[in-house]
Order: sequence, then C-alpha cells, then structure tokens
Amino acid sequence: MSTRSSGFIVLCDPEGRIREVLADNLWMADPVQPGGLLPALAVTADAAKIEHLLTTVNREGSAFGWTIAAHHGGRPMSITLNAVKIENDILVIGSPNDAEALETLAEVVRINSELVTHVRGMSKRQAHARPLGTQDDIAAMSRLNNELVSLQRELARKNAELEHSQRLVSSIIDIAPTLIYIHDLTKERIVFANRGAQSILGHEDLVGAEGLHTLFSVHIADDSRAERTRTIAELAGAADGELIKWDLRVRDAQGAWRILHTRETVFARLPDGEVSQVIGAAVDVTEQRVAAERLRELALADQLTGLHNKRGFELLSAATVERAARSRKAIGVVFADLNDFKAINDECGHAVGDEALRLFAAALQRCARRADIVARFGGDEFVVLIDEGGDTGPSLLAERLHAELAAVESPCGRPLSASVGAAVGRVGGMDDLQALLEEADRAMYAEKNRRKSAGA
Repeated sequence: MSTRSSGFIVLCDPEGRIREVLADNLWMADPVQPGGLLPALAVTADAAKIEHLLTTVNREGSAFGWTIAAHHGGRPMSITLNAVKIENDILVIGSPNDAEALETLAEVVRINSELVTHVRGMSKRQAHARPLGTQDDIAAMSRLNNELVSLQRELARKNAELEHSQRLVSSIIDIAPTLIYIHDLTKERIVFANRGAQSILGHEDLVGAEGLHTLFSVHIADDSRAERTRTIAELAGAADGELIKWDLRVRDAQGAWRILHTRETVFARLPDGEVSQVIGAAVDVTEQRVAAERLRELALADQLTGLHNKRGFELLSAATVERAARSRKAIGVVFADLNDFKAINDECGHAVGDEALRLFAAALQRCARRADIVARFGGDEFVVLIDEGGDTGPSLLAERLHAELAAVESPCGRPLSASVGAAVGRVGGMDDLQALLEEADRAMYAEKNRRKSAGA
C-alpha cells in the first residue's frame, strides 16, 4: 500500500519526448521525468501502441481511451491514455484503471470484517463464562483499529488526488481549442460539452449540454443533418475504440458557415451491448479547407484569363468523355486562335497583348454554353469541349465568336478576329478525345493558312 496510482499529466513533443511534467506527484512507483520518452513508460509489448497513439494525435489532433500496460514498481499496471495536440506539443493524461483503489477499498472491507468476527468471538466466550477483554483481545482489536484508520487515511488521500486529477482534466478539456462533447443516443441529446463551442463558433447559448443541443438541431446545415443520421447508424455497429470521422457544417454567430472535422467513438453501452453514448471531438478546419480549395482552383486555372488551363481541361473533360461513352453520343471540340497576336504584341506591347487575350477569352466564354468546358491551352490558343453538341454545336459557336469579336473594341486599334477549327465524333476514352483535339487543331491551322493566302 506504499505506492500511489492516480496517474500523470505531461507535455511532450510530437516524437514523444517529455518536455514538462505537469503533475509529477501523481505517478506511481516509477517516476515520469522530463527528457524521458513516453513509449518507455509502457511494457515492451505495448511500446509500439504508444508510438501509434502519437502518430494518431499528430495526424488527427487527439486520441482518447487508449489502454496500455505500464511499468509499476516492477510489475505491469493497466492505465488509460488520453491525448490532445496543443500547438506544437501533445498533452498526455494517464489514468490507472482503478485496480489499486479497488484493492485499498477491499482491504478496508476485510479489516472491518475481521473486527466484527473478533467481537463476535469475544461475545461467545462471554456466553461460556470465559473472561472478556483479555490482553490478546485488546492487542488484536488495537492492531486492527490502527490498520483501519491507516487505510481510511490512505483512501481519503487517494480520493483527494483523484478529485485533483479530475479538476485538472476538466480544466484542460474546457480550455482546449476543440469542441468536445458526449452525445446520448438513447435520449437523443447532448449530455456534456466543453466551452469549445463558444470559442470556435461564437454562440454564447452553446455553452453546456442544453445549448449544444441547438448546434445539431438549429445551426446545422441540411447536408450535415443527413450525414449525422448516417454516422449515428455507423456508430451503432462500431467496436469500442473504433473512430468514425465526418465533417459537420454549421453556422457561426456571424452567420458564416464553418466546417468542423469530427471524430467520434463509443463511450458507453447498455447491458445488452447496445451503444448508448458516443464521445466526440470536433476541430475547426474551415480555413484549411478554403485554402486547399483555393490552391486547387489556382492549379487548374489560367492566371491571365481566368479560364481553365490545360491541366484543368484534361481533368474536367474526363467526366464528359465518360458520359459520352456511356450514352454513345457525339461530342464536339473547337480550337480557336487569336489572329495577328504577334503583331499586336510587337506594335502595342505585351500589356496590350495580354488585354487582347482577356477580351478574346471573355468573348469565347460568352459564346459557350454553361455545360461547355472553355480553356486556354497556352499563348493565343483556346479550346472548347462541347458536350452532346452534335454536328451543329461547333459551327454555331464559331459563328457566335466571329460576331462577338466584331463588336469588341480592340485595345490597339487592330480589330480582333479568330481562326477556328472544329471536330465532332464519338469517344470511348481519352485517346479518342486527343484524336478529336488534333483534328480540330489541324482544321484551325488550315483556316489560318487560307486567311493568310487570301490576304486577310
């Protein structure tokens, strides 16, 4: 009964090296020291499990309910680890699975039973006219009473340490930049929530269980409402420790939509094994998602004209080709080239040349349908993919483009015009689309050469 077992709280770096021990007086027989490695706390067989926990936290931001066997005075002891990533550090809380506390309580019960048995034995001796309260009786009762008082003090100390740990964990959960909650599936309501809801979303009425319930009933987007129904069904069949991940889209106090990447796992079950409660942690990833989408758009867009670039055209055209292959309908391809672009650049400068390209791209975009894919392949060459345009789609687009350019005011006094080539055909894959592009390109250069021969 000389060791203590209320757990530990440490800050470590992403590799698991302990930077700071926040509660060094709460560990057991084996000390937790700054500079030590977190995996070294586990028995050899479970060291890899802690390394996996660190990988999970570095990737996902948190990990809850990981059970390992830790060194404890020369013997293994079962503890539960919970970890949250805070900026560049990882906060790890280790709590024993109450084995020693139960052992202490059992010892108290045993000594109380011995006292009762001893007193009953003295009563029986008194009934048989034997002397009551002999020196042996007094010594035994004194010894048992001293043991009982000592154990009661030990139990009170353990309870005080446990309460301290619980207050510390509660404070950490409340200040964490993460929305942490417990959803009771049987009551269909939130029964616990930290203050992350207010700090992330700004809704003052979301603090506490009742308030957070409005997060799922009032502020949630329609698409997330359907996703929530799906995840609840998935959680009902999930194993303990299995993480279910989904994105929750909710409106913040300013009316803007926020994206919360949410991870949930089973927290409690009914006696028949049915899942009754799940615990979840949600992190605001709105800025990361917006930035990623912006980078994707930049990678697929032509920076001068705002049209798709060649890579964007190739990615988007794959879906059109797939639909056309299934329906066995023809698609059309148009190649358009800005005439005299080199002369515009030479006579008026590159800035005017860039403006001419922007005006040409805008005219081409106005001539195309919403479903068409319009792209700049580079230089003064532009491409339009016409979905289910038939034989007339490309020719109609060419006519509209000539009329549009005739109405455009040229930035350098030289009228804007185009050479256009087209090709129409059925496709079974991207190779067939490439063949149509080459055919349209040849047709465009043929028209450009006819124009030059005619002196236009």
